Amino acid sequence: MARSSSQHTSSDAPGTTSMPAMPKEETTGRHRRRRSPSTLLWNALFTVVQLWGLIIVLVHIQPDGMAKAALAAVMAAAVIAVISAWQEAS
Repeated sequence: MARSSSQHTSSDAPGTTSMPAMPKEETTGRHRRRRSPSTLLWNALFTVVQLWGLIIVLVHIQPDGMAKAALAAVMAAAVIAVISAWQEAS
């Protein structure tokens, strides 16, 4: 019986297909890198600026109508950006 030309066989195990070795990154799981102190400092500064802007907007601006919806969307995006920055840093 002839074998299909698309089947690759291993020389030490007749009739079995050989599998390529997996790269080291995929077998060891997620790699964690140490973040530099400057990254943490920039994230802290970013968080402080976002909070400062949020406080200024909430205290000094009284929006009406569509401006309220736009302001809510921008404030939600700011919170998501801060959370994302800290997740990247940790």
